[in-house]
Amino acid sequence: MKRGMLLAGICLACMFQTMKGLNFGGVEYTVNPDGRTVTVGDNKNYSGSADLVISGDFSTDGRSYTVTAISDDAFRDNTQITSVSIAKTITSIGRMAFRACPSLKSVTMEKGVGSIGFAAFYQCSSLASVTIPGSVASIDSLAFQVCSSLKSVTIEEGVTSIGAYAFNSCSSLTSITIPGSVTTIERSAFNSCTSLTSVIMKEGVTSIAYQVFYDNPSLVSVTIPNSVRSIGDLAFAECPKLKDVYLNWDDPAGRTVADNPFIDGTKPKDCKIHIPKGSEEKYGWKS
Repeated sequence: MKRGMLLAGICLACMFQTMKGLNFGGVEYTVNPDGRTVTVGDNKNYSGSADLVISGDFSTDGRSYTVTAISDDAFRDNTQITSVSIAKTITSIGRMAFRACPSLKSVTMEKGVGSIGFAAFYQCSSLASVTIPGSVASIDSLAFQVCSSLKSVTIEEGVTSIGAYAFNSCSSLTSITIPGSVTTIERSAFNSCTSLTSVIMKEGVTSIAYQVFYDNPSLVSVTIPNSVRSIGDLAFAECPKLKDVYLNWDDPAGRTVADNPFIDGTKPKDCKIHIPKGSEEKYGWKS
């Protein structure tokens, strides 16, 4: 009995030991229960290099560790960081991990990063560009909302969904191309991007939700692929400069289109909807 209790105590001590925190390169980590992997922990008081590098692995005190995740709120409200590089071993970037980091200008994610959590980079007001690798399955809601300096967004083939309000109020964004691997664009994903002039959706996108591109006063051109089966209410409403909608549907039958996808209070003037050549009879009108 005593021996059993002793063994249990030793195992419990080992478990607590593996759950301990450690610091490497000025970054706080939590050792996961397996003792071989770590999660980037609470770093809200991080004061190391402004160019933050979260590497895929490191060794300290004679042991090697693989970094697998960035925890929720990890660097939230940090004013020190100007750039961050995230290794391919990171399976997830937690909720609000870099929320409101006002000095953060660039983010580099290696192909292998798995997901970007809710509001992960929300209100990073200096962030100018980001490339989201195809290994990222989903961009969660509010992920880059109110990144007012964000001018360039590259979404690589492989990303499957863009969450609600993901790029809402990115007022410097001028154009966006959405790859065909993205099947769903959720509500208000690109709402109030006041500098956005061009939207291209590649073949594969299946639905455009409520108010996805609502209130984009600079938007002049939209390309909608044949794969889109539904367009939600007010998807392109309050876009008064919208001139050309390239609707690449070979046949409009079986599509679901809201009663008012392009009109709310302000109707675009002289907007033309272009359809594929040879499909005029199916639409009952000419392009």
